[in-house]
Amino acid sequence: MSSMELIKKLRDTTGSGIVDCKKALSENNDDIDSAIKWLREKGILKAQKKQDRETNEGVVSFYNNKSNVDLTVCTIKCETDFVAKNNDFLSFAESLSKAIHENKNLNEKGSDKDLSELIINGKNLNDNLTDLISKIGENIQIISYKKYFSENSIFVSYLHNKYNSNCSKIGSVVEISTDNQNSALKLVDELKIIAMQISAMKPMGIDENSIN
Repeated sequence: MSSMELIKKLRDTTGSGIVDCKKALSENNDDIDSAIKWLREKGILKAQKKQDRETNEGVVSFYNNKSNVDLTVCTIKCETDFVAKNNDFLSFAESLSKAIHENKNLNEKGSDKDLSELIINGKNLNDNLTDLISKIGENIQIISYKKYFSENSIFVSYLHNKYNSNCSKIGSVVEISTDNQNSALKLVDELKIIAMQISAMKPMGIDENSIN
């Protein structure tokens, strides 16, 4: 296999940049497996160095939000608005919210501390984060997640100025109790204005007790 073919294969496997792939192969006598290990170790070091950086940007990521009865929302932070709109970051956000939604062993809500065993695309969450931080060059933090499901409610969601179909900087979910779920689902389009207004007003809490 030629040098360029090796670089391409390593890049496709790890998502690392061309320069890093070239150096990894050079340091490991063109052995792909050793180069992957080398890149991962370097990625871990890069990720560790970035863990103390502030994360003031990010997205809320919805999964399955079109169903109105069964959805999951995650909050993921990064350092800059530029990365918040990055396709790799948004793809990770979508994969994360999907994996949480489909994992029946997770609590209804939680933070990154509840996701240590989560598998995304065949790799554990920590390895996914290490690879992404190494590739993007910014600290990334999973702040929280929440699963929504009820046989006695519907959930109306809204994403303001969407970065893609599932992610935005501002989003809201409204739970509406009902004794007839099927009838309530027919009113989703009319009820969406409530979620839109919440996103526009940016309330501090849903009642006095939820405001610290």
